[in-house]
Amino acid sequence: MNKGGAERVASLLSMNLKGKIYISIFDNDNEKLYPYKGKLLCLKLPRRLSYWGKFLRFCLANQKIKQLKKRLKIETVISFSEYPNIINILTKRNEKLIINVRTFLSSVFKQKRFKDFILPTILKLLYNRVDIIVVPTKGIAWDLINNFGIKQKKIKVIYNPFDLATIYKLAKENLESNWGGIFNSPVIT
Repeated sequence: MNKGGAERVASLLSMNLKGKIYISIFDNDNEKLYPYKGKLLCLKLPRRLSYWGKFLRFCLANQKIKQLKKRLKIETVISFSEYPNIINILTKRNEKLIINVRTFLSSVFKQKRFKDFILPTILKLLYNRVDIIVVPTKGIAWDLINNFGIKQKKIKVIYNPFDLATIYKLAKENLESNWGGIFNSPVIT
């Protein structure tokens, strides 16, 4: 649970959900920057190097996620970002599946590489098989509907959450001297 915005949202979500929570991570990076509630399950996948290494990693992740879902009798899965989303769709059993799309996918696939052709095709086929697709903006919802053929009824716009208690606490702290000058003129936030 480290580094990015998707991880931050997953962290906040885990802290506020009830029931048993399992968090599976693919990387062996144990540096935890965001707090979480639940049991952390590291898949211990090898780092991806070559195309074959990436394919092997994908196959191993599929196998391990499928085993975890069966062993833990998972009822609902929430995944973030395309790689885990695809794996969770391919390993779906009877559980409810909620995926998160946090970027404009049409802009991600603008390069003319093979994966930029094949992945959009795969997403078009797979993403309509999930129960809910959560997006943080209406623009991303529009992108999925118009550029990937995703059914509008599958998409739910939920804006990024904020930890208001932390924001209020930080607002009371003094700014470091090198940042104070920012507010000497009008600021748009």
